[in-house]
Amino acid sequence: MVPLFLLLLCAACEASLVTRGQWIYDSRTNARLRLRCINWYGAHQELFVVGGLEVQSVGALADLFASSGANCARIPYSVEMVRNNPLVQKDAVAGIGPTECNSTERALDVMDCVAEHLRRRNILLIFNCHTSWAGWVGTRTEQQGLWNMPGYPTDDWLWSLEVVARRYSMAGMDLRNEIHDQDGVKITWGESVDPNTDWLAASTLACRRIHAVDPEVLIIVGGLCWNLDLRPMMARVGPVDAYLKGKLVYTSHIYHWSFWWKLEPQTFEDVRAACGLCAIIAFALSIICTVNYMNRYNECTKLCNPYKRFDGTEQPACNFTTISMLCSSSVIFHVCWLIMAVTFIQVSDYGGCSSLSKDAAWLVQASASMVGLTVLLLCCQMSRYSDTAFASMLFFWLGCFGLSMLCVLLYLESEKAIIDFLGIWGLDGRPVPVWVGEFGIDHRDAPTNRVWQLIWGYISVRYDLDFAYWAFNGRNWRNGKWTDETFGLANYNYTGFRDQKFVHEIFK
Repeated sequence: MVPLFLLLLCAACEASLVTRGQWIYDSRTNARLRLRCINWYGAHQELFVVGGLEVQSVGALADLFASSGANCARIPYSVEMVRNNPLVQKDAVAGIGPTECNSTERALDVMDCVAEHLRRRNILLIFNCHTSWAGWVGTRTEQQGLWNMPGYPTDDWLWSLEVVARRYSMAGMDLRNEIHDQDGVKITWGESVDPNTDWLAASTLACRRIHAVDPEVLIIVGGLCWNLDLRPMMARVGPVDAYLKGKLVYTSHIYHWSFWWKLEPQTFEDVRAACGLCAIIAFALSIICTVNYMNRYNECTKLCNPYKRFDGTEQPACNFTTISMLCSSSVIFHVCWLIMAVTFIQVSDYGGCSSLSKDAAWLVQASASMVGLTVLLLCCQMSRYSDTAFASMLFFWLGCFGLSMLCVLLYLESEKAIIDFLGIWGLDGRPVPVWVGEFGIDHRDAPTNRVWQLIWGYISVRYDLDFAYWAFNGRNWRNGKWTDETFGLANYNYTGFRDQKFVHEIFK
């Protein structure tokens, strides 16, 4: 073991990170320090320790972590782990050597040992309050989208941040993982002073508690809506104290399923196919009706039911055909937008993202108003058409509707839709650095997954962002047993990486 005074000396020599504008800098060299991190999870789950210790020594795991080329580790923990400091199951730390740690009896003892070994290898530490009670949060039945949870109030969350800041020499503290509306509570940003529901108020308190212990720690604040929406934070920067000290960083998360229209990809594919088929059939029937219409009548005055002018003379209603066609095209355009806007609002609200659903409220109102006015106009004119003319118009309308919906759905499958949606990060002209705290993919899918390639290009090339890949782990503890972590960089037994080439591409 390394003597305590040497660890303290090493801590004093570590880089102090500061922020200026869009980037993070090493205060010693005044050079940009790009955080290229890996998530090493497990301490936030029921075993209360990071993954891999059940089969490998701490030193071997730290060596493998450092060999990736990453310069920092994001380590999730739970408030329960810090508050209770529970006893650790022996088989969860079976790989730890007898001289590697002072103690492996309790969760924080093991975390002390892991943090020490990472710091020996010049790996920066970023702790993340991932959950309140221990567990996996990857399903809707296990959501912990609030920092004020039953049995774990806001004070417990703040206390855990302070304890971790006091116990470890760290580069940054990621205050809370993927906050979102939950159980009827809508999270706001700067709209109230209630630290139980307003994220700015809560993160301001957290900043003060952490900096009272260690003023050098970066305060990393996640965006609203599962760390997706940074726009309210870009418009109103905070916590102000951290910003003025050059210690404020925003964080976002993204995966290839994070886009609202990709939550049910098969459903969108089925709807797209149905819209295309609808357009083909409806246009074909419209043409058949129109041809039949033209064959039955030879003159324009016979094509339409005439109506009487104010002077009593009859005037053919043919001029209304063009107007009706334009109205039909207009109404289907607004109907399509109305359907997509309502769908977006429902998906956003169901997912706990009221900050996003607000964006479409005006579109619903505008589209609904236009649809109502246009339909009213059409209804006033329908009585002037013969049955065949009405059928032709109806099928034409259905064809335009199907075609328009198909175009909307094809847009959602395009690269532009992905990039447009990522605009909710507000990166252009951002006042503080943005760190992508989670993103990842099964390395076997990476070469062929177009969305992943767009995301990685957006992060690494277009904006050159700091990031933390999910995850280092080779296996995952779920439902009382180990399962293969397909997103993990390490192999199942932590003897090496699953795909060295993929690791090099991320951390080169």
